[in-house]
Amino acid sequence: MRTSLQSRLAIGIAIPVAIATLLTVVLVSYSARQLVDDFVLTRLEHDLETLVAGVELSQEAPPHQSKQLTQIYQQPYSGHYFQIETEGSAPERSRSLWDHQLNLPDLDPGERRTFRAQGPEDQPLMMLVEGFRQSGQSAVVGVAEDIGPLTATVRLLQGGIAALGVLLLGLIVLSQTALVRRGLAPVNALRQELQRLERGEIEALNADQVPREINPLILEINQLISLLSSRLARSRNALGNLAHALKTPLTVLDGLNENEPHSSDELHRQVAVMRNIVERELRRARLAGGGMPGATLAPATAVSELVEVFTRVYAHKKIAFDIQATPDLRLPLDREDFLELAGVLIDNACKWCHHSVRVSVDRIGEETLLTVDDDGPGCPEEQRDSLAERGWRKDEDHPGSGLGLAIAADIVEQYGGQLTFDDSPLGGLRVKAILITRRD
Repeated sequence: MRTSLQSRLAIGIAIPVAIATLLTVVLVSYSARQLVDDFVLTRLEHDLETLVAGVELSQEAPPHQSKQLTQIYQQPYSGHYFQIETEGSAPERSRSLWDHQLNLPDLDPGERRTFRAQGPEDQPLMMLVEGFRQSGQSAVVGVAEDIGPLTATVRLLQGGIAALGVLLLGLIVLSQTALVRRGLAPVNALRQELQRLERGEIEALNADQVPREINPLILEINQLISLLSSRLARSRNALGNLAHALKTPLTVLDGLNENEPHSSDELHRQVAVMRNIVERELRRARLAGGGMPGATLAPATAVSELVEVFTRVYAHKKIAFDIQATPDLRLPLDREDFLELAGVLIDNACKWCHHSVRVSVDRIGEETLLTVDDDGPGCPEEQRDSLAERGWRKDEDHPGSGLGLAIAADIVEQYGGQLTFDDSPLGGLRVKAILITRRD
């Protein structure tokens, strides 16, 4: 099932934010617990040092505490306890333990241990135990404090932090969702413009009010729209050209009188003219092919395919073709446009050449140069400006309708380029098409 871009962005934002919030809650909770432990241990260390300094050990009597600790150690189950143990003697305990006895581990003199244990009335205790030696006798002293109230406070703090984290996570997700929705507003506006474009209300998409990240997409779509519009216009022109080319032969046929002599020969001749026109237009359509609009092409391969076709079409002239194009060169041109343009120029060169045609393709910066030379009679300089005019023909004896170079000029104009005519080094005419194309 496909999900919306907004949902993907929201989920992509929510997951890392949730992980960061969880880690923050865990870290703060651990820090709070560690702070409580350090605070309690500081007090226990102070009381432990006081106990060790005031204890008196002897072989004949149990351990005795000479220094009086705070009054809290005298209150039963006050949460503050101590116990001193020696080998062979009853332990000395604080009055606060009442009838309860702490379970102290056996420690060597100088060894200290901290741990949690269960105390009187199921109180959770933090215990600090140390072994020491006095008057040749070893003893173990332990102090403990009830950390239940502090633990409850820490848990309350942890719950508050967790609730605050969840609230913060919700606020971040909501704000990010609003930001994503606002950020995708240009995409929704673009969708509306596409609908208007489909209805024919606008001719191109507006690229001024969109973010920079979407602007290249708008430009590419507009370029594709321009390409398809130009292709549609050329198709309409081609139909008009075909109708114009067939108009004269049909007019001649309409005026023929079957009773006139030689009318049959003239009929056949005009039918042959129309057949040639139709075949030429069909050949041009086949040369254009069915490539994807906007796809890049390899000019060396495309020109080779065209040359193979024209070699068969003009087999009686035995034309020597010279193709000059780098094999690995790729052009950001529409395949149909290039094949139609190159096909028109090569076809025109093949009509007028004696034996040689040269085709070269090059790329300089953003300019694509297509040059076609032939060794034919050439064209006087004063007539070159008229070569690309629709319906103009240099020589009425050569087949054609005078529309090919006009079609080539339309394609070149579509790409913002220029079609020029000059003397060819081969002795005939040089036609150069300069197309402005984007960089790869």
